[in-house]
Formats: sequence, C-alpha cells, structure tokens
Amino acid sequence: MVSGNRNHNNSQSAEELLVSFIEGMLPQVRSWALVDRIPTRYRTRTRFRDNGITGIVEVERNYWRLIYNHREDTVWTTDDTKQVMRKLWDEGILGHLSRQGDDGTWVPRTFDETLQFHIGALQQLVAEVLERHRTLHPSREQIVEAVRGLISKEAVFEACIPLFNFTSEVTFPEIARICRLEPLTNEQKGQIWDELFAHEFVDQSSLSNARFQLVGQYKRPRHPVSQNAELIDEAGRMIKALRLVKAGDVGATVVVERDTSRLRDTSRLYDISSLCSISFGNGRLHPNIYHLLESDLPMFRDLLDWLEKVEQQPGCGGLAVALHRFNQSYERDGGEDRIIDLTIALESSLLVGAGDEFTYRLALRGAALLAHLRDPLQVYSLLQAMYCVRSAIVHDGTTLSALRRHKNVMRVSRKVKPPVHPDELPQRCEDLTREILREYVRRLALGETVRNVNTGLDNMVLEGLKPFKGESQQGR
Repeated sequence: MVSGNRNHNNSQSAEELLVSFIEGMLPQVRSWALVDRIPTRYRTRTRFRDNGITGIVEVERNYWRLIYNHREDTVWTTDDTKQVMRKLWDEGILGHLSRQGDDGTWVPRTFDETLQFHIGALQQLVAEVLERHRTLHPSREQIVEAVRGLISKEAVFEACIPLFNFTSEVTFPEIARICRLEPLTNEQKGQIWDELFAHEFVDQSSLSNARFQLVGQYKRPRHPVSQNAELIDEAGRMIKALRLVKAGDVGATVVVERDTSRLRDTSRLYDISSLCSISFGNGRLHPNIYHLLESDLPMFRDLLDWLEKVEQQPGCGGLAVALHRFNQSYERDGGEDRIIDLTIALESSLLVGAGDEFTYRLALRGAALLAHLRDPLQVYSLLQAMYCVRSAIVHDGTTLSALRRHKNVMRVSRKVKPPVHPDELPQRCEDLTREILREYVRRLALGETVRNVNTGLDNMVLEGLKPFKGESQQGR
C-alpha cells in the first residue's frame, strides 16, 4: 500500500515522487497477481525469414489488463496518490483539459474536475513500467529509467525508412548529417508489419524483400506530435541523389517513427509522400534492383551536396518540375507513361526561355549541355526521337509496340545511334534524362539558374558556328 510523509513528498521532484509511488505500488500489484493471477493475451507475430514468411501466435502476460482490472481499487484515491497526481499535473506531465464555457470560450478544467482522467493516466504510467520490463519485480534502476522516459517533455526519436529494390556493398556509410544507411533485419520487418499496421503503405512482399533502411535519431518535444522535417528532407534528398547517380528502381513509401523511451507500440507510421513534395514510391511490376557500389559514393556525395544547395533556391532554381517529373516516372509501369513524364522533365528544363521550334531547341540544347560527356550528334538524335515518340503517344494515341508503323517516328529514329528497339526506349530515355538533370543540378549548385544555363547553351551553339569560306572570299 502507498504511504508517505506529505511534507517530504512536497520537497521531492516529479521524477522522485513517481519512482517512490511505483515502488510503493508494487507490493499491492503483486498481491493482486497472487489472488487473480496475471491475465494473458495472444499476439499474432509475423516472422520474416530469408526463405519466406510465417505467422505464429504468442501468449504473454498482460500487465495492462492486471492494472485495468483493479482500476476501481481505493489505492488510486488515497490522499498520497492524489498528491502524486497533483504534482504531476502541476508540472504538466498529466494533461490539462478544458471545457467550453457558456460564452463559447474554452476554460481550463481544475484538477478536481478531471480527477478520474488523471487516475487513468497514472494507472497507465504504472502499467507501462511493468510492460517495459515484463516483470512485477523491476529494480529501482529499471523504474528510474522507465519513469524518465515517460515524464520527459523532450525525447529521443528514431525514424527508419525501408528502401525497396535496393542493395548495397557499403555498410553504414556516414554520408549525411542525420540519416545513416543500415541493413533492415527480419526482426525489424516483423515489428513494422505487426505493431504498426503498415499494410496501407507497404505490401508484405515488398517489405520482405527490403534489405536496407535509412535511419536517423533526433531530439524533439514529445508534444505536439510532429515529424522531423530535416530528417524527411534529407531522406528524400538521398533517394533523389541515388536515382540521379544511375539506373535502378530504388524507392520508399513509409516513415516509421519511434519514441525510444517508450514501448514499441507507441510508434507512428507516416506515408512518405504526404511528408515530401515528391513521392518516392515505385509502381513497376518488374523493378530493377539498385546496386550501390563503393565506386558510386563520390558522385552520390556530390549530388547530395548539390541538391541541398539547389533546394535552397526558390523553385529549385527553376528545376522543381523537372525533378518532380523524373521521380514520378519511377511510379509508372507503362513505357508510354514513363516517356511522357521524362519528356515533361526535359521540357521544363531545356525549353525554359525558348520561344518556338521546341523540338529543335530541346535537342540542340541537350546536345550542347552534354557535349563534354557524350557525342553531341548521338544526344541530339536521341532527344529528337524521344520528343517525336512523346508526340505520337500523346497526340496520335500510339503505343510503343506500334511505333514501327508510325512513319514520322521511324524517319527520326533511323538517325539514333546505336539503334534503339521500342522496348528499350523508356530506359534509354531515362538514362539520358538522368544525365541532363544531373548536369543542371551541378551547374545550379554553382549559382546559376535554368534560364541562365540555357542562355549560355544558346550562346555556345552560336559561338561554335564558323563563317562559310566561300562567303569570306566573295567579300574580298
């Protein structure tokens, strides 16, 4: 039974008072368990294994129910117990409730008005200490540890973002300020699936095949509930950078956030697309696995740095739509839809400042932009073919399988070297778009804008023109 000196209680901190209260409650709780026995509960657990998924039913002690079954006991309404609740209420650990007054304004309720609510909150605190350590005989150190986590207004949170269609030969690279790349264990997959009800945001098969995750820890106030915007932005930037490094359908759909001082079932789940301006899902039925190699890291680090600088500019320096459409193409399974998204990404970048002759300018500027990396004639011919195919899809309803019957497409496609089969066209277009956007990101990180880059490309083309020799001789 709880007892104590009232004057002594007044001099104790909230933490000390709650620890002493729980220590005093334990004999009473153990006596309830002797009389009634500890209730049990059944939990269905999903076990992810390398060779499949199985489900098992576990029987475990239900300390929550033990406390709940004795919620009407007089121990919860003694003067000493009320004093503990009053101390926790005064310090804001137990919530303050309000009621609507006659004039429509909200008036704070007094402690006595909300006593029953506080009794329930105190019962929950006691039950959580027992649930955390799964015993009726926790040590004082365990009680102190649990209490500190329960009553602190600021907490350490951990967020994990499972990566789909992704493998890496690099373990734990320190490549960002908050996020780390870590393996996703089968045990963690089971916790995500069972305790967080992730079914709406991720299917079981995708979660089973996930091998890695982005993980970050940070401190923030426990209330109000909010996500860590810096972590979400950084994770999104990392996925964008991975996609700009090379091909591979890396994606993410869910953010799992857990208060590390609380039980796992207090975790929260967020749809990543609702937190970012870009969705990082993947809608392809037969995705290509992304393999991160150690040799990819220099470019990956550069892109992370460049993207952060670009994102600080209004509208990403004019590249926001292009980056959005490039990433949106990863959600498309149909080749026609992919080409439309990728062409829009190029139009919203290469055609900024173009007055007319869109196909010609898009192809010419793209060839000039990549002239130091690729044969300009090959880039020019592929961009012309890409734009022509996009027009055939949008305006003529042509499918990729029917391209060989489209005269204009065939006329333009003959110039593409090496020749491209219609089935290969979406990936060839994605690879070229990736290179173009990567070059824009690099130059925008140096302080340029899309419009400035395009003006420079036009000037570069003009400066490359030579006077016709016959014209020079004629003028003599």
